Parts: sequence; structure tokens; C-alpha cells
Amino acid sequence: PRTKEAPLTGTGILILAEAERTEKEGKLEEAEGYYREFLERYLGRPERGFVRISLANVLIKMRRLDEAETVLNEVRGEFPGSREEDLANSLLNRVTAVRNRLSELPSLENRIKSNPELIFKEEGGLQLALSYIATFQMNRAISILTKLEEAPDPRLRSKALFYKGLMHKWEGDVSKGKEVFGLLSEKADTNPDLSLA
Repeated sequence: PRTKEAPLTGTGILILAEAERTEKEGKLEEAEGYYREFLERYLGRPERGFVRISLANVLIKMRRLDEAETVLNEVRGEFPGSREEDLANSLLNRVTAVRNRLSELPSLENRIKSNPELIFKEEGGLQLALSYIATFQMNRAISILTKLEEAPDPRLRSKALFYKGLMHKWEGDVSKGKEVFGLLSEKADTNPDLSLA
């Protein structure tokens, strides 16, 4: 059973706020530093399990999967039967999924390299962009999605715009996301047969 502790105040709150802010802004190295600083300063705090889970999530986004796995396994060992353990297990599944996607990427990249017209197919360019998104390689994903905006198939162009808008929103650039979704809406208005299905 957990003991009641006083709510976190002052510097601890500020450190976690900075960690969350920098993570949302995509400044992952800074976010990692803030999470680690909190864990070093506040060894006995009940929040440490959740903070370590947040740290692991940042490590996953940086594709430092072995480190993330170590942190998550430590959380599982320290908090058996808890919400922390459930979250750690969920992120361990994500680590496995990211590893699988990373291992599939070279094959897909080589298929497209040897057959360039695949870039304008769902099983080619769109799959590659989604694999980059799933492995937190956002610049590469944006590059492919931008190419797909020139695809002959209007549905593929719409899907590319949709994912591009989503990525901007995920990365905290809501205005850019709205701009992209506005373009998508305009295209749908001028072509009612156009759908994402």
C-alpha cells in the first residue's frame, strides 16, 4: 500500500512542467534532461513511476529503445500490480512495434528505390510515410507525404494531406495543421467523390 505524501510543490512542479512542454515542442533531449533531473532530486516521490514512464516514452521517440526497455522493466519490477505496471507493459509493446517497423524499413525503402513508381502507391510511398511516423522519423515522413501530394491518384493525395495535417497537430503546430486540413477540405469541396476511404 502506498503512503499519503504531501502534494508536489515548487521546483518539482516546474521541472515536470518544463519536461512536458519541451516534449510537446519536440525538444526531446531537453525533456529527457528534465525528467532525469526530477528523478534525481525526488527519489522518494510517489510520482517517480509515472515520471519514469514519461522518460521511457521520450526515449522511445528518440529511438533509444534499449534504454526505454530498461526503464520500463525497472518500473514493472518496482510497481507490480499497479497502473504504472500496466502503462509500462503498454509501452513495452510499443518498443516491440517500433523495433519491428524499424527492421521492415530497409526492405520497403529498397523496394521503392528499385521500383520508383511505387512511391505513388499506397503500398509504397504511403506505407513508407506511415512507417516513418510509427518510428518517430517525422522529417522523413513529411518529405514522403509532400511527394505524395503530387501523386496521380487524388485519394492518395488526400491521404497524404490528412496525415501531414495530423503530424503538424501532433507536433504542436496547430495552426499549420489547420492550414493543411483547410486545403484538404477545399479539395473535398471541389471533388465530392473524394474521400479518405
